[in-house]
Amino acid sequence: MTGYRAARIFTGHEVVEDGVLLVGPSTSSRAETLAVVSTRSTSGATGAELINGELINGALASGELASGDVIDLGDVTLVPGLVDVHSHGGGGSAVSENPVGVAVFHAAHGTTTYVGSLVTGTLDTIEGQVRALAPSVADGTLAGLHLEGPWLSERYHGAH
Repeated sequence: MTGYRAARIFTGHEVVEDGVLLVGPSTSSRAETLAVVSTRSTSGATGAELINGELINGALASGELASGDVIDLGDVTLVPGLVDVHSHGGGGSAVSENPVGVAVFHAAHGTTTYVGSLVTGTLDTIEGQVRALAPSVADGTLAGLHLEGPWLSERYHGAH
């Protein structure tokens, strides 16, 4: 388990002041968020208070989470990773040409998950791109694919 201390952590629902984001290994290739805790005790409780009100009794004090396992990020605000559901590319690359490069570019700017979008083309072109990108979906580089294509409008083929 590793902790990341920040002045503020936005959970998606509220801001935790002077918080620690606890992460640990998961069965996937990505770390799993275990909890967001505040290091400030409330109502005289010891340990840290979990957002939903449960106590992690003395996790920091008992040594279960050693001080060396907590990385102090300073006066920053942590927020959940951004999700882009329509990305044609980034960093000078199209998703169909370099999905890993696009993922690295977006990650540097806070996007942790993205759906690759393919531009309108012939069915053969789009099918080829889908087949070529399927491994990137399978390995988690892409969360999925968004297809623009001639079937979006029977009357205006290719319009979107």
